[in-house]
Amino acid sequence: MLYMFKKLIFILRVIVIVVVFLLLLTPISLVGLPLPKNRRMTLVRPFWQFFNYFCLKFLFFVKVYHLDRRSESEKGYCGLFISNHQTITDIFLIGANHPVPALMKREILFIPFFGITAFSAGGIPVNRKNPTSRKKALEECKNRLRGQFGIQTYPEGTRSKTDRPKEFSEIHAGLIFEAYDLGVQVTPISLNTLETVDPDTHLMK
Repeated sequence: MLYMFKKLIFILRVIVIVVVFLLLLTPISLVGLPLPKNRRMTLVRPFWQFFNYFCLKFLFFVKVYHLDRRSESEKGYCGLFISNHQTITDIFLIGANHPVPALMKREILFIPFFGITAFSAGGIPVNRKNPTSRKKALEECKNRLRGQFGIQTYPEGTRSKTDRPKEFSEIHAGLIFEAYDLGVQVTPISLNTLETVDPDTHLMK
């Protein structure tokens, strides 16, 4: 009985999240679509950041404390953010602290509503099985690295099914080398959330 009650509460919280997404993030993303890329990302990014914070606090009851020791000049520069990828909470955690557009698999574009909002926020879609698509995405990422918005990526390529990171020889390190060649700042992010989500309540421990 208690298990069913916990599941029901979680489902109700998810419904609220979906409603907020549809009423807040989707309209502003649609408004931004016709705008030039930089203006569109500037418009949509704060709303994505708020939505990620809201998901963490309302869906997982997580408090996020962001301590940034960078200088004021460094804070205005994004560069390349790289992270491991274990659970869906990773997206919320990074998005709440570093609302940087992501390199994403093309399939995300076909998710109703979410695909439009991700693209409007500056996400770079890539077909991982198509060499032409990969090359085009790489060139777009290089252009972003030279600009003010930067890019985030998961070098492991997909979510890990274990709590162990992949070996360096197994990851997609192309963007890291490109950032090095361009003299761009690389910010590594290490996340350990896989064992901190309660499978029954879906809350962060």
